Amino acid sequence: MPRKPTIRTNEHYYHVTARSNNKENFLLMLDLVWEILLGELSRLQKDHKVEIAALVLMNNHFHLLILSPEENIDRVMYLLIS
Repeated sequence: MPRKPTIRTNEHYYHVTARSNNKENFLLMLDLVWEILLGELSRLQKDHKVEIAALVLMNNHFHLLILSPEENIDRVMYLLIS
């Protein structure tokens, strides 16, 4: 089943999830993953004006509520994940 096209909006938060390969646990300790993720999100807030409402980190994935006023959520997530 093909992926649905991304709806770009600056009015609503996106619920984004990302998981590690093969559903395996992160190779780093969770506190280190947390620090790296917060650093990257902080950089994205400065560079792309995104607003972070919530972040939940699990053993092999995370959930993120993010608002993208510039309607560039696809670019922001590309920069975060890659």
